[in-house]
Amino acid sequence: MTQMKHRMAPGALLILSVALSSGVTTAQRLSAETRDCGARACEIVLEKVASLSEGKDRGILMRAPVAVRARSGQWYLQASDLRRVVVFNPTGTVVKLLGGFTRGVFVLPGADDSVHIYDPVAKVLHRVNDSLDLGPSPLPLLFTPDLILKDGHMIVAQQIPTRGLAGFPLHLMGPDGRLVRSFGVDQPVYRPDLPRLMDRIVAPSPEGHLWTAAPGRYALQLWNRSTGALMKTLTVTSTWFVDSDASSSDPQTRPKPILEALWQTDALIWVLARDADAKWAPKSAVPPQGERAVPLAEVNAKYDWVLEALDPTSGRVLASLRFPRVLAGFAPQPFLTADAEASTGTNRVIDVWLPKLRLASQR
Repeated sequence: MTQMKHRMAPGALLILSVALSSGVTTAQRLSAETRDCGARACEIVLEKVASLSEGKDRGILMRAPVAVRARSGQWYLQASDLRRVVVFNPTGTVVKLLGGFTRGVFVLPGADDSVHIYDPVAKVLHRVNDSLDLGPSPLPLLFTPDLILKDGHMIVAQQIPTRGLAGFPLHLMGPDGRLVRSFGVDQPVYRPDLPRLMDRIVAPSPEGHLWTAAPGRYALQLWNRSTGALMKTLTVTSTWFVDSDASSSDPQTRPKPILEALWQTDALIWVLARDADAKWAPKSAVPPQGERAVPLAEVNAKYDWVLEALDPTSGRVLASLRFPRVLAGFAPQPFLTADAEASTGTNRVIDVWLPKLRLASQR
């Protein structure tokens, strides 16, 4: 797909399984959509749903931030100082800055389209109310949540290096923040040197179970979060994904792909991954110069972002899209963000996209 195809106007797309009656089941939606894509080629298009501009608040946005949408239509993004959250109205204008946090604060979407702000230094979770204010009683949390479910339970999808928890990649916390259970493997193994194998990306299924994947493996597992039992494994056949256990900093070594995020709609599983740029070439070794912020242009020159739509029954890839700039997303919401091509150093604009699947013959 070309850059022009990414710019298609909202509402101009033919989307499969949109005009469905309330009596149609999820299974019927799955059957119709996968049958259409099996008989004819399908493609992914990105429909722009918002453009969020710094306006007079120059420098307030960090590069390639995740955008979280509230039920009210407001957008929440992490600020560039990592201590505040920027709130945009539905038309893309800054309306408020939420502050008073320690460094490293980030925004999490709830599965019910609620908005939460986690302060990792203070180790508390705030819920934002409809008046754009923080709730009166932040929830103390010992562990950083990766997913907030509709009933208030939370999922930690990473290794916790403490006795009894190390080696399990998934941890269920109750609405009060207390640990309920750890699960996600048959036999717990703790290898902090293999984060692409040990950690997980995670998303809820429509039935309330959990889709998970190790970032360095293109295999999805469905877990029952109530019992901790494995329900299904989907191994994805891919022409470009190569397994890896850890990343490499060698500029002469081609970066191996890594899964970044996943989420499920009724009819599709969406997977966002990062891969070496289509024009990647080895670079000469550069002497270490200490820590530095890597320019966004350098990141875009090194990587492409790959979005794929999968059949949740078989794991078959229905369509794939390679995008040349940083894409960011956060389950369970289906939105993707990218710096707009027209962004400048004086006015950063973040485009928000909704990925959709259509028949390739539809123009």
